[in-house]
Amino acid sequence: MMHEKENLAEAADEPQKNVPGRWRIRFRLARLVDVKSLVTLALVCVLCVTTLNEQETNELFNSAVMLVLGFFFGKNLNDNNEKNAG
Repeated sequence: MMHEKENLAEAADEPQKNVPGRWRIRFRLARLVDVKSLVTLALVCVLCVTTLNEQETNELFNSAVMLVLGFFFGKNLNDNNEKNAG
């Protein structure tokens, strides 16, 4: 079992085509459970709830959400480009 986990961990760094179908979802979920992802999701959820309740949000909060979203998606874009190039 341990040997299988090591192979799967190595496969997570390689393109998804080498990973069996049942593990692809697990790897994607494992990548989602990251501090930056959780913070981003939490901020977006708070923004959505306040918007749906028609409450005003602080301009500082709006700026913080946009900054975090920009960093999160910009970082993911750079990570994907580096993996494809190398």
